[in-house]
Amino acid sequence: MLSDLSVKEFGSGLVCAEMVNDKGLNNKNEKSMNMLYIDEDEMPMSLQIFGGKKDSLVQAAQFSLVETRKTRY
Repeated sequence: MLSDLSVKEFGSGLVCAEMVNDKGLNNKNEKSMNMLYIDEDEMPMSLQIFGGKKDSLVQAAQFSLVETRKTRY
C-alpha cells in the first residue's frame, strides 16, 4: 500500500485522507484524532468525515479545522 507521501512523490495533486467518523472526532477518540494529522508535504489534502446526523457532522468538521496539522496525539 502506498503512503500519502509516496503518492505525492508520483505527482498527485490532491491526497484524500481516510474516512473519519464524526462521533470519534467529537469524543476525541485517539485513533480518530491521529487521522487528522497532515504532514506539510501531504498538502493539499482532503479530509473525509462521515456520520449520520447533521449537527454531529458540522461539529466534527469545525473541530477538524482547528485540530488538523497538529502533532499526533
